[in-house]
Amino acid sequence: MLHLVFDRDQVPLLESELVSPPPERLVHLVGRQMLPGTYRVHALVHDEHAQAGATHCRPSADAELAIRETEAASGGWYIGILHSHPVGFPEPSGQDEQAAWDSLALNPHLEAFFVGVTTSTRHGALPEHRTAIGAGQLSVHAAHRPSGQFEAVRCTVGTADFLDMLAARMPRETVASLVPRKVAVFGAGSLGSTIAETMVRNGVSAFHLVDPDRVEAVNLSRSIYTTADIGCLKVDALADRLHQVNPLAVTRTLSSAVDDGTASDGAAICAWADLVIAVTDDPRAQVILDVLAHEADTPAVFAGVMPGGHSGEIVITLPGLTTCYRCSAGNLRLNAFRGDMDYDSGRIKGAVALGADVAVVAAAAAKTALSLLGLLHGSDDNLWKPVLEGRNMVHIGLAPQALGHVEVLDQLPHQHLFQSVWMLTEPSEDCDHCRPQHNRTAPGTAADIQGDGALPQRG
Repeated sequence: MLHLVFDRDQVPLLESELVSPPPERLVHLVGRQMLPGTYRVHALVHDEHAQAGATHCRPSADAELAIRETEAASGGWYIGILHSHPVGFPEPSGQDEQAAWDSLALNPHLEAFFVGVTTSTRHGALPEHRTAIGAGQLSVHAAHRPSGQFEAVRCTVGTADFLDMLAARMPRETVASLVPRKVAVFGAGSLGSTIAETMVRNGVSAFHLVDPDRVEAVNLSRSIYTTADIGCLKVDALADRLHQVNPLAVTRTLSSAVDDGTASDGAAICAWADLVIAVTDDPRAQVILDVLAHEADTPAVFAGVMPGGHSGEIVITLPGLTTCYRCSAGNLRLNAFRGDMDYDSGRIKGAVALGADVAVVAAAAAKTALSLLGLLHGSDDNLWKPVLEGRNMVHIGLAPQALGHVEVLDQLPHQHLFQSVWMLTEPSEDCDHCRPQHNRTAPGTAADIQGDGALPQRG
């Protein structure tokens, strides 16, 4: 989905010129492409002499002159129009779509031309592509040359400094693979909060956060939360934190556990996401998420810290390509005895002073998740080798000999802390999700797998 970014000081003009007065009124957009798929509106040009009616909306000669002057002053381009519709017609019309394609044809230097519609009222929750403007709403679509589609656009309001920084400091292909991505984080505790913050700082801009708990004092030693968050729902506190880093980040929240009763919600969230981060403290919830992610054909990263913080674990799942989480580690976790389990709640007891251990595992999991998004969207191939070899589970040693007897590591001097092993995993014979892997062929190349269509391609 394309993104269109407005500055906050532009919203009052949209409200006063389009939402409040009777339709039809017209405002022109001058802006530029900041990042792949993301455009920033530099200026709004009000067209008080536009010829507008029920079936047409044409700019005036005065506006055309003002647009050229604004382009020269801002370094931007004429990229779209916004106009007001009567109540009951919140989306662009067929005439609007044709006007967008005609404008794109006249401007071969543009990849997209935007057409937006405002109405003066709104009722209930808005769809993802509509934005509240005062008492009304805004719906923007774009004629998109690369896709050949007239598609809905996600509008965000806020300072664009964060995206400007990304565009200046990161390779364009990396930014393109991360900024549009949607990530579902199940578990907003120590691992989940740290992973989400790392991902938003690297450009990921859409999150769905799921956790039933509230922030407690014990969480402060090993998570991103502060004393101001104590008593707040973790998902709300985490959403606020992500917005503090990137005001343009879009967050959805669900204060709920992952269990059989909420499986339908989890299924919808997994289908929405480009990537699932599963970091709950409930082994059964992790297995449920494995099933839901596979049914949605959504890649996932599972992570956890073992009792005492002596080691950590990361599992990558690519439906149809890697072993599932349950075959890799889930069966073992379901049946393992944990002395830190609270038998009243069935969940792991909170512990303090594990912040450093959690930070190491969270950093590794976040790096894995970012690399996985890069792999799926063409900017990073660091995970190809282990994935092709079937090594989708990583053990991380955080204490001397935490991984037990590992022959390769034992042969090297000074190998005590921060060891890691990429484990070769095999599917269970009765696993429906891993059946395609029973006949896994010898490792090939990234091009071989992509050419065969075995790698799930995310839009």
